[in-house]
Amino acid sequence: MKRTISHLSLLLLALLLPTVCSTNAFGQVAIPLSEINKEFNIDDDNRSLKIFNDRVFIGTGGGLFILNKDGTQYEIERNIAGEISDIKDVDGQIFIGASERGEKTGTLWIIDKNKDNVERVEAIDGYVSAIEALEEQVFVGTTKGLFTINKDTHHAKQVNDITGEVSQIRIMDKQVFVSTSSGNGQGTLWIISKDVKNVKEVKGIRGTGEIKISEVVGELVFAGKSAYEGRGWPALYTVSKDGNVEPVKDIKGIVNRIEIVGENIFVVSVSPPVPGVVSGSQPRAGELWIVSKDGKNVEKVKDIQGRARTIKVVGELVFVDGEGIMGGGELWIVSKDGKNVEKVKDIQGRVSTVEEVKGQILVGTSRNESISGGELWIIGKDRKQIYSSLNFRGANSQIEKIGEYVWIRTNKELYIIYPDVEIKAELVASSWLPFFLDTILPPNLISLGEHEIRAYYVDENGKDPFKGTVTGKFRFIEDENGTKPAETSFSQQGGFRYRIALGKNEVNYWTIDFWGNTLTPKPKVYYGIPSQYSLAATLLIFSVVFVLGCFFLAPKVGFAHSAIMNPWLRKYFSLGSVPLLLSVFPALRRHILRRYSDAVNRDKEFTEWKKRLVYPDDEFLPEVFGEKLEDKRRLLLMGQSGIGKTSFFKFLTAYYVSKYKPKYPEKVFPVYISLTNYGGNSLEELVYTQLFSYGKITDKELAPMFLEQGGLLIFLDGVNEVQNVSDRQKLSEFVEKFWTSNYICLSSQQSYPEIENIPKVELKAFIPEKVREFIRRRVNDKETAERVIKTLRDEDYQLYGVPLDLEFAVEILNGGEKSLPKSRTELYKITLSSIFAKWKESGNVDEEDYLCEHAYTMLVQRDLAFDSADNPKFKEIAEDLFKQKFLVKRERSYNFRHDLIRAYLASEFFYPRWKNLFKELNGKPIDSNWLEMLKFSCEQISDPAEVERLVYEVLEKSVRKDLVKSLFKWLKDNHPGKCSSWEKDFYAKYGESDFK
Repeated sequence: MKRTISHLSLLLLALLLPTVCSTNAFGQVAIPLSEINKEFNIDDDNRSLKIFNDRVFIGTGGGLFILNKDGTQYEIERNIAGEISDIKDVDGQIFIGASERGEKTGTLWIIDKNKDNVERVEAIDGYVSAIEALEEQVFVGTTKGLFTINKDTHHAKQVNDITGEVSQIRIMDKQVFVSTSSGNGQGTLWIISKDVKNVKEVKGIRGTGEIKISEVVGELVFAGKSAYEGRGWPALYTVSKDGNVEPVKDIKGIVNRIEIVGENIFVVSVSPPVPGVVSGSQPRAGELWIVSKDGKNVEKVKDIQGRARTIKVVGELVFVDGEGIMGGGELWIVSKDGKNVEKVKDIQGRVSTVEEVKGQILVGTSRNESISGGELWIIGKDRKQIYSSLNFRGANSQIEKIGEYVWIRTNKELYIIYPDVEIKAELVASSWLPFFLDTILPPNLISLGEHEIRAYYVDENGKDPFKGTVTGKFRFIEDENGTKPAETSFSQQGGFRYRIALGKNEVNYWTIDFWGNTLTPKPKVYYGIPSQYSLAATLLIFSVVFVLGCFFLAPKVGFAHSAIMNPWLRKYFSLGSVPLLLSVFPALRRHILRRYSDAVNRDKEFTEWKKRLVYPDDEFLPEVFGEKLEDKRRLLLMGQSGIGKTSFFKFLTAYYVSKYKPKYPEKVFPVYISLTNYGGNSLEELVYTQLFSYGKITDKELAPMFLEQGGLLIFLDGVNEVQNVSDRQKLSEFVEKFWTSNYICLSSQQSYPEIENIPKVELKAFIPEKVREFIRRRVNDKETAERVIKTLRDEDYQLYGVPLDLEFAVEILNGGEKSLPKSRTELYKITLSSIFAKWKESGNVDEEDYLCEHAYTMLVQRDLAFDSADNPKFKEIAEDLFKQKFLVKRERSYNFRHDLIRAYLASEFFYPRWKNLFKELNGKPIDSNWLEMLKFSCEQISDPAEVERLVYEVLEKSVRKDLVKSLFKWLKDNHPGKCSSWEKDFYAKYGESDFK
């Protein structure tokens, strides 16, 4: 018995202690492309790598290869033969230069963006060396001169004024700069206009050799010759767009690289050989300079020891590849102002490329003694952690990012760094029984004895992304001092054993694959467990007690509820009993949902309606409505805008989670979902979101059970806001799928074919008795309430039969008014007058006009979010309206408290200029969304003839005739004087039989 208790104590301790996982950062697993694609194995020193439109173009000495971004599929463009010299993307068209290896002749090809057409450009002569585009013209440089190609017609023409072999083409301010070289190695710089009518040779660049165009900065080209005459001439010049040449003073030597960092230009220059001096004793100084963008201010960057060779800009940092005093490689980091210089220690080899990936710096190096190999180094975000991640076959020379993938090119191989992929390694028991027991134990409990290590690749979904393609070849070594040992020290997988002792074991080991991807060890704690049989029995008993205890405590104790929602407990520790128990016992599901009910019951959005709601008639008493709902199981609540559908649904939500739940339907849990922002999303997910928000139902595999097994009362509020037919079809499919196991209530201002088969209940306007009851319950001053009630006439009861209008009236009375407005327009004008007056007092006289125009734009564009417009003005207005409770926050945006507010504001902008606005609609539909705005507009237009013209214009442009029918009925009931003179004519145009 004591032994069993000790085992149980050890088990509890292990469950409470967190497991420390040994993982390396995602995105550091690099695999050779030849391993991903066994057939793709091109050993070619002259590969070029270009990224276009999520595709990888690889030019080789044997042709062009096109791959997808993860390297798993590829194709050979068999129409293009020879060595690929240049690849350029021009507005989706890929221009490719190809030639026979070692020859000075070549061809130019164009591939369209869909790869459906491959076309050879005729009239191109020579080996293609450079391709650039300027608007509709493509400039192609070859060994035989410069050619222009119209990118639409692909017609090619040689620029006869340009002589020599073209080595570089750069574009600056609609001008083309071209560098050429003659047969004797001398270079010339040319400036060509966009239309190729003006060709000018640039004079004044001194020195010998080819001209190198280093960089285009603003309206200057930085250029220089590959060598200079004597020791006094500058190595770098600026050339303006009209051909003026100015030397950049102080910079001597051959310019290797220019990079722009903020307002500065970083320049690396290398001193040339000194005539008459033995090469072994030549000075090899390389200097780093900072030059202003106008080329006039030059400052040398100090503190870099040895020889600077090339630079690479990453963000606001300059990475300098240097050669140390003893000939080794070095890496320096220089700030953008050149003031701070820091040497990166520990990186070995000559730096060939630097790139930033996910906040980390990837540095590719080549081994100093040979170009046959290299390494990838990773510098952490804090620039302190530096380690070698990959051993290259070949000297690396290029790092490119494509989407989430990183490609690395060497002179021997292509590598892909896969994001969200890592090496995982774990201990595995050597015999079958401990192995079986280890699989059902928690991750940090393990059987005694010797264990092997199993390593594999894993992505963020826990699956091996290379299954069936890449063979994992892993080796291991136990970690002793935290320093990565030499690769020759690692043991093969089958020859490595790790012995687990009784009690706590701190396990550390290095893992490395065939290509040098390394899993850095971190302490991983295991607890060695004896007597596997007794442990299994103890585990089973503890599992049952623990699960039942968690179920009992779940509604009130957060830890117990979280344990039920924990996927590991559900799958393993509970032996699969959690979903089984919830599925078999409805009472257990209701018990778990008590946390949800309690949270909804505390939410003021729902509970305030238990006191505020006035029932329109006895049909909507909870007991009566609930009895009808239990009989039909699905109901569609119909009613005009503002009639109180949302208020009624929120009241029922609060009512069904209260302690005094109604008898019909019995034992249901309400889920309220507003369809205002529904855009075709999964309605199931919206239900799960509510269960998560209020009930913390976090397990994605358990949440569907509560919907599928039934017991929910789902309110889908505002079907009329779902204008897309396909979205309403999805809504209908959801109802058909779940109404037999749950109860579903929908609300809408109108019916639609997709929900026509759902039984309907109509919510009507308040009768006079209910209007009086509402005023007595909601007006604070009882004397004022009674005085107002005495003044009410029949037309007032008709006006204030809509609960939302009545609510605004009550707010006016509570604000100090002594009487009620006599029209709906006057009601909304007074309701909004306080915010308008505030804006005028603060000098913002245009805010009201902005607001009304914006409300109209929202209505036309069917945009429900008030602050979706990219205008900071509306952000300021939104805050004021929110404080005055005219806007509410829904998810990530502001929405009008009710669409009637939007309709009134839109009418203020619409009715004075409706004729012109109709002309500007450009085919946008006039649908039911317009009805309330049109009512407000007709109320404000006094001339019956103008009202007639407006109604007929709507009849002509509306996509639904019943919109005009509803509008005319409203006019006849509320403003008969505005339509009596043309009533018969309207029936004739509309169709009297259809109308009635």
